[in-house]
Amino acid sequence: MSARTMGRMWVVLIVIVLVAMLGACGGGTSSSGESKVDAASLVENRCTQCHSLDKVTSVQKTQAQWDATVSNMVQKGAQLSGDEQAAVVAYLAETYGP
Repeated sequence: MSARTMGRMWVVLIVIVLVAMLGACGGGTSSSGESKVDAASLVENRCTQCHSLDKVTSVQKTQAQWDATVSNMVQKGAQLSGDEQAAVVAYLAETYGP
């Protein structure tokens, strides 16, 4: 076998091992493919930059209402990526839903 072929085999083997390891440890993604995000921490850290946590936790809203509220906050400057925004909405709807 040539050195070039051996080199390619090692690269393939390394890629297979890395993919297997990534899959075994979850790879930082959930089963839906979204990044794992600690939504409770995001609410605590990001939402309280502009108002108290009580303003968030004292109301009950549906998922659609939380989605509209969070989207409005992002338009006003809240710093959330798309994945973070989706995680926050899901968390708020589950935790502070009607």
